[in-house]
Amino acid sequence: MTKNRNTKVALVALMAVSAITPAAVSANAGETQNVNGTDATTKNTAAPATETAVRTIDFTLTDETGMLSRYVKSPGKLIEREGQYYIQPEISEAALAMITDAKIGDTPIIHTYGDVKMVLIPVGKDFAPVKGALTLQSPGYKGTVDFTLTADPATIKEVKDEKPEEKPEEKPTKPSTPYGDIADGKYEVTFDAYNPKTGEGNYAAITNHLNEKAVLVVEKGKYFLEVSATEKSNGMIAEYQVLAGDKYVKAETVSGSQAKYPHVVRLPLTSLNDLTTAKLHVVAGTHDAWYDFQIAVDKGLDLPKKEESADETVTLPAYVYQDGLQDLSIMHGKYLADKVKVTATETGYNVDVTFPEGQHLNGFTVEGATVAKKSENKVDGNTVKVYTLSVDDLSKIYTATVDLSVRVGDFSYDEKYNIQLQFGGMKNPFGDIQKLANYGAIVSLYSQGIFKESEKFNPYTTTTRYQFSLMLFRALDLEVPETTGFKDITTLDAEALSAIKALNSYGVINGVNKETFAPNNKITRAQTAKMIYRLLEKEGYKPAADAKMPFSDVPANDQELNKAAAQLHALGIMTGSAGKLNPGAPLTRDQMAKVLNNALEVLGNL
Repeated sequence: MTKNRNTKVALVALMAVSAITPAAVSANAGETQNVNGTDATTKNTAAPATETAVRTIDFTLTDETGMLSRYVKSPGKLIEREGQYYIQPEISEAALAMITDAKIGDTPIIHTYGDVKMVLIPVGKDFAPVKGALTLQSPGYKGTVDFTLTADPATIKEVKDEKPEEKPEEKPTKPSTPYGDIADGKYEVTFDAYNPKTGEGNYAAITNHLNEKAVLVVEKGKYFLEVSATEKSNGMIAEYQVLAGDKYVKAETVSGSQAKYPHVVRLPLTSLNDLTTAKLHVVAGTHDAWYDFQIAVDKGLDLPKKEESADETVTLPAYVYQDGLQDLSIMHGKYLADKVKVTATETGYNVDVTFPEGQHLNGFTVEGATVAKKSENKVDGNTVKVYTLSVDDLSKIYTATVDLSVRVGDFSYDEKYNIQLQFGGMKNPFGDIQKLANYGAIVSLYSQGIFKESEKFNPYTTTTRYQFSLMLFRALDLEVPETTGFKDITTLDAEALSAIKALNSYGVINGVNKETFAPNNKITRAQTAKMIYRLLEKEGYKPAADAKMPFSDVPANDQELNKAAAQLHALGIMTGSAGKLNPGAPLTRDQMAKVLNNALEVLGNL
């Protein structure tokens, strides 16, 4: 019989359930059947008779797919009744539920005693190979698999009826060192499942069926864990649920399905420091059951910490267009300044618009925005007025009305101008940054050509050493030397290669040794601080004498990092979190945008 891929999938599903459900009760004996010519009465459901021997025997199980032997493990229980030998393979209750028929020749070998279902394979006294067939019904497959069982009589040995329960290695029920506030993002993590009754981790009934790696999603202080079943278990797990308050809620599907591997689901976590109660629904053949467990992200993972929530103000270019045209208005740069200050809020952004000659301004309104006067000051004979626009989208072009009354000598006019305002100078090309606190920094760097256009910015992914070098290089005008000592950067594209050569020659970046730059390693916050500060010094920055170290986790013996961290904090370039720099943590692209934009503003004022 030819076996196709579906047969293999069915066999994988059949045997994978064995670690989820309890093993079937071993057959002691029963009224026998006529098997291989041995006289026996028909099976019944009465209590089994006493065995004449309780022993085990090693065997091999082969089939054309090669899959059965992977999941039906030797040895099996050897049972002798009235001179007839039987081998009982240990098969789980759920796996047995997927076997709809099993025969040696025309003789059924599935037996039921009370509520216990089992397979008993008859063998001769010479233990010659036995051929049989299993008919399977599993998710997505129904068919028959031929097999051959070969027993080894030399391996027969006495066994005890009961085995002590093997307990998994104990693990703490939650991470011993609490996680602090983690920066928004998506991070590859490992996790563990816990027995809800004992509190022990490494709960094999669950962990054996879930892929070891998962994705932690952090969104505005909320935590989610994206997990998936292994390929062999994917078709059996119909649903995941998580306890929310006093009731269970269904986990959201991220991708795939029970029928399409991998099925990735998102589990909302109670916190990063506590266990989350969950359960999964196993459906395999006639087996249908829920399994409770608890889950937690592993302790000690290197996750980027959330930056301090101080208001971040970013300077963006402002463009004033004539109404309905692409041409700049006469007001651009004269009556309305060509730069604005942007601060992220919980609901959007505050944009500070400056009128350098505010004495001519009677009124200022903007469609789709709330406008409020922020300040009014006399500067060099002019009245400088600043208005704050509260907007929810910086990528829009806003229509505004400016009411002017100009009086200069004998010249005067009164006019209301309709104009269009654009902040950043270019339409935001990224579809995943709109609600970020560092939106302004990202748009500013994009408008300067430092970030290139793409559908997504991927703010929560980490930054590599070569990527950060490339961003720095695009912001500078450096000579590129012909050669470099690094031997591990030859596969990078020409621009990245030039960036590393130029910055290394300028003294801004170093390798891990003379020949190795490690371009694809994640850049740490400590490495970022050192690179930025070296650049500031190269460009003429003089360190502030009163800058103090605000971070408690900077190693005292790292003099360069101590100096860089103190100065960058004083300049507002790197603010840290809860009094810590988290020097070994990776830098996300969102954080990189903030740090780089702040640094370039400082450089622009040197």
